[in-house]
Amino acid sequence: MARAYITSLADQLTERGLVERVAGSDRRVKLLALTGEGRALRDQVAGAVSVGAMMLTRLDDEQRATLGNLLEQLLREPAID
Repeated sequence: MARAYITSLADQLTERGLVERVAGSDRRVKLLALTGEGRALRDQVAGAVSVGAMMLTRLDDEQRATLGNLLEQLLREPAID
């Protein structure tokens, strides 16, 4: 990943209050730490991912492949109003 992209992403997460910059001993390295709000969001997302993964276990390989293809198609094509 490009350094500028990472910097921009870190700035956005900082502005949203999800991470904070932490001073390190090497000024060339920028350290980030999750804030309380960031940890809460991480936990919420982890729970949702676990539920989603558990739901997918009910599908066989062919059904999961079909679902994956359909979701990719939805993401590629713009919504029609």
